[in-house]
Amino acid sequence: MKAWEFRRDGATLAAMQSRDTSAEASGIQREVHRRLGPAARVELAFAMSQKAREISIAGMMDRDPTLAYAEARDRLLARLLGKDLYRQATSSTAR
Repeated sequence: MKAWEFRRDGATLAAMQSRDTSAEASGIQREVHRRLGPAARVELAFAMSQKAREISIAGMMDRDPTLAYAEARDRLLARLLGKDLYRQATSSTAR
């Protein structure tokens, strides 16, 4: 089976080994995540997602220094949601 595949019993396989992380460090990280518990893992996932959005916005602003934060955020949201859903979510009637 490949990484991220699902087994018939519903359990997932461990992710592939990261190229820049040793097997030992990867094992420690998996153990730490396992000990966190479900709620803390969800909180960590949300924090990582927020950080990824921030990095994306910063990259957009680096590539176009005239781009304001709000415009970069809006462009990212349009890319993530799709233009139709973004328009629906940001229309004056949706607020």
